[in-house]
Amino acid sequence: GRVLLQWATAFSQTNGSQLSSWVSSRPNESIVSFIGIDVDYERVECANAALRVAREQGHIHPAVQVSFHCTNALDATDLYANVTVFFLYLIPRGLRILHPHLPRTARCILTYMSPLPDRTPIQRELVPVPHQPGAAWPLHLYSNRIDNVARAI
Repeated sequence: GRVLLQWATAFSQTNGSQLSSWVSSRPNESIVSFIGIDVDYERVECANAALRVAREQGHIHPAVQVSFHCTNALDATDLYANVTVFFLYLIPRGLRILHPHLPRTARCILTYMSPLPDRTPIQRELVPVPHQPGAAWPLHLYSNRIDNVARAI
């Protein structure tokens, strides 16, 4: 949840004035949605707690939808059928299984640690790991819509 919240926060801060204009004209719609799915209940609860704090502190714009769910992603395709940013933290086998089921609506797909099979990322960054000083793990960015990627980052 930590990396997903960092991206949602960065998106909110970078696009704050545009998001406010959007909300004025479409008050009941979100402009972008981030979703996290994990099979580990404690990780999901931790992510939801961090999300509440980020919202309370105004780090995530109200027009940016963020949610975390405890479930198997293959059993919950309805949760992410219309997401615009898809973040995956799976081992390579999990990525191979889930990759064909990813929604076409996703503007961009992020994978943490492992790359998607048979796809070349448009960007790769190393993300510092707070609980392991000096460590940094790879984050891969893929685009389904090249023209929207710069705005999504």
